[in-house]
Amino acid sequence: MSNESVEVPDGPSDGDVLQAVNQTGFLLERQVHSALLSHGFRAFVGVAYSDPQTETHREMDVVGILSERVQGRIPVFMHVLIECKKWSSGPLVGVGGTPTKAERYRPPRELRFAPFDPVRDATHGQLEGFSSHNFYHYYGLHNAPQPLAFAEMLATQLVLMERKQTWLAKNTSVYDSIVLPLVKAQSKYSSVARDLDPNEPGDFAVSFTRSALVTTAPLRGVLWINDENTEVTHPHYFPVVRNFSAEGMPDTFTFEVVSADHLDAWLSTQVVPFFRAVCEAVDEWLRDPLEPGRGPTR
Repeated sequence: MSNESVEVPDGPSDGDVLQAVNQTGFLLERQVHSALLSHGFRAFVGVAYSDPQTETHREMDVVGILSERVQGRIPVFMHVLIECKKWSSGPLVGVGGTPTKAERYRPPRELRFAPFDPVRDATHGQLEGFSSHNFYHYYGLHNAPQPLAFAEMLATQLVLMERKQTWLAKNTSVYDSIVLPLVKAQSKYSSVARDLDPNEPGDFAVSFTRSALVTTAPLRGVLWINDENTEVTHPHYFPVVRNFSAEGMPDTFTFEVVSADHLDAWLSTQVVPFFRAVCEAVDEWLRDPLEPGRGPTR
């Protein structure tokens, strides 16, 4: 490919083209893709998936996959689903409070482990289903760098600051352009875990997703502490939780907002270490299951 600059009469210069394309966020997608590759992911830009509600196709900006077969037996794989937004109007602000102990402790729905822990009828001993709860806490994954483990703030609202005559906070486009694409993609990818058949040894796996918005906008947090104390913080990334009531959608959904300038730090200190913690937990479980007879026999 030639690097020579060819000017089109009355057309945009090369600099104009780069500036315009940069504003679309498409170059941010390439930046995120490159960062995922550098951390050992397989990464893809513009991944189509089926909308579970409208049966139409949507597109996730970037998808990263990290996988490992523990002891050559149990595949562990993580999908990182990323929406990319380039904003120049002003900061993106999360509004929320400090996560409670229960919020930090509960297994996030997005981190789905299937099928590890059989649940049997107390009287007849019949298999009723599988739960990831005991496995998650037994091996201390609530203390690993999952989204809520060490977060100073759990946001329940996300607003974009815009400068008019004064600074305004708006969230009119945030739900449709960010939250819905992420939650629908997460619902699609987590169905891989739900569809695993515990009666088929070849289907035994650990699968989970982690969803994020990566943005060039400066990040701020409005942290409500009590009626007399509200702080403005300057986080590099923070979790957001939203509630839903629709068929095919989770009742709660947690994703993370990440500054593009701190994407590498988020991947290296949060995402990859959690994946490693899961693999180590699976390895430990294979060596010494929670109870004799649980888990795969192959």
